[in-house]
Amino acid sequence: AKFPRAYANTTLLAYYGQFDDPSSAYGNVLRTAFVTSKNISQPRSTVKETYDLILADLEDAIVGLPMANTANYYASTWAAQLLKARVLMLPTQPAAKATVISLCQDIISKSTYQLEGSYKDLFWNKGLQSSEVILGIKPYTQDIYKFNNYLYYNSVVGTDLMLSLFKNDPRGSWILQPVDDNYSGGKMQIVTKYF
Repeated sequence: AKFPRAYANTTLLAYYGQFDDPSSAYGNVLRTAFVTSKNISQPRSTVKETYDLILADLEDAIVGLPMANTANYYASTWAAQLLKARVLMLPTQPAAKATVISLCQDIISKSTYQLEGSYKDLFWNKGLQSSEVILGIKPYTQDIYKFNNYLYYNSVVGTDLMLSLFKNDPRGSWILQPVDDNYSGGKMQIVTKYF
């Protein structure tokens, strides 16, 4: 339970808090007890208090979660370590850099997760079957209407700047793909890495 709470608090802080300033008063509304009618109204905690709870939850998760789980996209000790590394990078404190490097090296050298040799294979072929994926999110399959509707109407379209940056980059030929633009009758370059 502490791992998803740490994950949720990290996401909330990154979106709605002043995550880059530990001295800020604009942290999360922290919940450490079940919500009742008596405790539902509560002020925001400071950013430091938010980080303290997140990191305490992750320390417990690192010790309490299994080293491996039934699938690579479920929580494990290694997922908790990776989230801890991400959390330590948020406030941009130089002192945390060594800890982040150590956590990531530990995951690479001691866990069952292995870095893929091809960045393209990771996103186009292997996906959640990759031994590199930690806490992956299962996307819609490409043969259903909702995915296709999402693909055509809500895609991330490559901006002129993005297109210019990928012009001479070998990844550009597969990260950006031309798709028919139903509105203009032409083609638009969409970011396919996330599909």
